[in-house]
Order: sequence, then structure tokens, then C-alpha cells
Amino acid sequence: MGRTPGFRAKKRDANESEIVAYLRKVGYFVVIMDDPFDLIVQCQCGRWIPMEVKNPFGKNKLTDNQVDDYAKMHKPPHVVRSCDDARAAMQEHMHSTPSVSPPP
Repeated sequence: MGRTPGFRAKKRDANESEIVAYLRKVGYFVVIMDDPFDLIVQCQCGRWIPMEVKNPFGKNKLTDNQVDDYAKMHKPPHVVRSCDDARAAMQEHMHSTPSVSPPP
């Protein structure tokens, strides 16, 4: 099965695999996405937490499209650059109201 004409795979941030591995190791279900954010992570309580992974040594900048998309969201994704950032994002949601619905 070939690729769709004109389709380009998104370049992943170098630290994304480490963050995904960490989140899965500590028990979270992680879905890797391309748009509108990089990851959606399900807590043990069932809440879905969106995350945008940024390389700590790269541009660290959201694209104009991301800024526009996130401005429309009730709760924009957490921008994470490390496993510590991802852990903090998940801990923040352990005691808050639900954030987003699961992906279709």
C-alpha cells in the first residue's frame, strides 16, 4: 500500500520517543498523532490529555497554524519538552475537571 499523493510524514521531535516510552512505562495509554497536536494521553481515570512535544534544543516554537488551532480549543495541549514536563502535565490533571473527549 503506497502513500497518498502529496502526503508527507510529519517530522517527529527527537525527544518524543523518550517521552512516549516514559508515559507508557508509568501506565498511561498514549496515542501518537500529527494534527492538531503530537500526543493524546489517557490517564487511569479515563481523562484524555493533549500534548505537543517540542525539542528542548530546537526552535521550541509553535507554528502559526498551531497557535490558531489552540486558540480555538477550550483547553489547549500542554507543551512538553521532557519526561518531567509530561509528568507535571499528567499530575495537573489528576485533580482537575476533564479536559477533552477521546479522539474519534
